[in-house]
Amino acid sequence: MESKVVEWRLIRNGSEVLDTLRQDIDDLQTNGRGYVLDWLVPEEHTDAAQNGEWCEEGFTYHIGTDYYEIVCRVIDDEEEIAPPAEEEKNEKEAE
Repeated sequence: MESKVVEWRLIRNGSEVLDTLRQDIDDLQTNGRGYVLDWLVPEEHTDAAQNGEWCEEGFTYHIGTDYYEIVCRVIDDEEEIAPPAEEEKNEKEAE
């Protein structure tokens, strides 16, 4: 039986995936989502992220004209994560 995990993504301006993190469902239920920010928000974004907000879709914050989202989806543990640059290339090819 495949286990389910939550895949968190840091996305800039709604389309550019900058980073990903996997969290086991049991870990999410036990420890919550708070430390995800520590892992995904780059150090240089820390001050801006202090003014961010959680909403139904995830966590959002702004730096200048750019906006950043940390969103999640439940996936099978065996599913591959494409590196951000490769994933963006695949999305552009699909358009």
